[in-house]
Amino acid sequence: MMASRPIPTGDIIAADARISFAPAPEMVEWVRATFIEDDGKLFNPDHLHLQSASIGMLWTNVSNSRKGRRIVGQCEEGQPSGTMGKWGKARAEEQIVGWFGHVPDFILTFNADYALSCSDAEFCALVEHELYHAAQETDPFDAPKFRKSTGLPAFTLRGHDIEEFIGGCCHLVYGLRFAG
Repeated sequence: MMASRPIPTGDIIAADARISFAPAPEMVEWVRATFIEDDGKLFNPDHLHLQSASIGMLWTNVSNSRKGRRIVGQCEEGQPSGTMGKWGKARAEEQIVGWFGHVPDFILTFNADYALSCSDAEFCALVEHELYHAAQETDPFDAPKFRKSTGLPAFTLRGHDIEEFIGGCCHLVYGLRFAG
């Protein structure tokens, strides 16, 4: 039987909670046991490369949206990047090490309010979606890449295969539903 899914607790869900991000080691254990390990109830061979990945997970009470859509989960590379200056990157890395003890290959963040209100199936779909973003790099021939120094998978972020709209006239009239 599948272990109950983790739920956020404590200060992060309090009505008067300050803006917060909290490490979720129980989530990492549950996700590995459920989706990544060969004997997991929802094991997906598409995630085999993650067996050797270091994954950090966070709960947050910060609402987020992009282009008018609510964001309830996010996958990022663990190493800070972007347009931050040297000090900004160092500050971000210090915070990440404070949360996880090291800089993981990937950091997955989940909205605590959503996690408390969604069904188990919706939560599993969200986790699975974010795991698909945690990808292994490929070479020009689409073969998996490995690090020469360690022999372990080289990781990257993967975008969506398809972006779609659900609803509207065409969906209702023709019953169209594109897989995504």
